[in-house]
Amino acid sequence: MWIKCKCGEAIKDTFDSIPYKGRIISDKEFFDLLDIAEEKIKSEDNDRDRLAREFGDVLWGSTPRIRVNFIYQCIECGRIYMEDETGELYGFMPEGHEKCNLLDFKGSGNLKE
Repeated sequence: MWIKCKCGEAIKDTFDSIPYKGRIISDKEFFDLLDIAEEKIKSEDNDRDRLAREFGDVLWGSTPRIRVNFIYQCIECGRIYMEDETGELYGFMPEGHEKCNLLDFKGSGNLKE
């Protein structure tokens, strides 16, 4: 999949661990997720692999209980694209700067290098 940014740059989503791709979660969903994690941690069930799979299904299963949306940032102009619950993308331009690495917390800073 790829997104054509307004600046003309192609934002490619072809694999995981992309420095300009992330996930965004609402505060309400985040605290629901913490409650589910706590429930699994406190469980007396000794099958930790099954508990881990069940927890993963909360986010990535066929009927996820927690909504996490994808977010992308153009490495050329800094525009941010965020998906809604249907997968439609909405673009936003950061004001006052052209920082193009807002999602790359571990990177060196400039994705263009």
